[in-house]
Amino acid sequence: MQTLLNQIQVAVPYADLVDLYLDLILKNKVHPEISFSAQVLDRFTLEDFVGVARKLEGAGLHTTIHAPFTDLCPASEDPLIRDASRRRIFQVLELIEVFRPRSIVAHLGFEPRLHLEGMEAWVERWAEFWEECSPILATYGVPLMVENVFEWDPEVFERIFAVLPTSLLKFCFDTGHCIAFSHVSWEEWVGRLHPRLGQLHIHDNLGGFDEHRAVGEGSFPFQAFFQDLAQRGLRPIVTLEAHKEEWVWTSLRNLSPIWPWTDERL
Repeated sequence: MQTLLNQIQVAVPYADLVDLYLDLILKNKVHPEISFSAQVLDRFTLEDFVGVARKLEGAGLHTTIHAPFTDLCPASEDPLIRDASRRRIFQVLELIEVFRPRSIVAHLGFEPRLHLEGMEAWVERWAEFWEECSPILATYGVPLMVENVFEWDPEVFERIFAVLPTSLLKFCFDTGHCIAFSHVSWEEWVGRLHPRLGQLHIHDNLGGFDEHRAVGEGSFPFQAFFQDLAQRGLRPIVTLEAHKEEWVWTSLRNLSPIWPWTDERL
């Protein structure tokens, strides 16, 4: 199990990291993907963040970061919502120097029921947001991974990647979101976006709700999925995003016999 832990990130909210799990993470050598909510960004100071980052670094642990997303839409047509969304995300970008993460994961904020008709203008606004945040990403060489959530299919990602052909902007494929919200199969997502695939969020559900269950405890076909990635020669960053501690350990047990990559690198 430790061999597999050496190869993945495990998602944990920052407040839970410091209040509940820091000792466990340090003891078990768990590489965390740390999510930052608006509440966390308001509660903790830069000094707090630096202290935690140094403990993780001292234990030889690598981090990834998940940007805040609740109620945020950095490409909103409302300039007030757009400004608030960008300010929140920039608060996390400013922590790159502190945590030196392997990646930053962010939601596009695209909701087809609201934005499909105005997709072209929406993509233009999102590209403007990218132009604002790309300099800090470039300074540290940290890619931004945009994640599928409520999008029905890959089209909006294809449009964004077409107008922003940069190695610092990549795709994070979320398995649970695919089966809960997508109108097309995982094969179509990977087939159309694999040239920009940089990260995975892996968790499971039964197809009706985004439960973030343990891998193998829902309906996502992980073995076929991993085989497809390996056959394409892809080795993305992998983040386990099960939302209960016991589901993390169950996921590791279920992943071990189907894990397709033999080397132990992250």
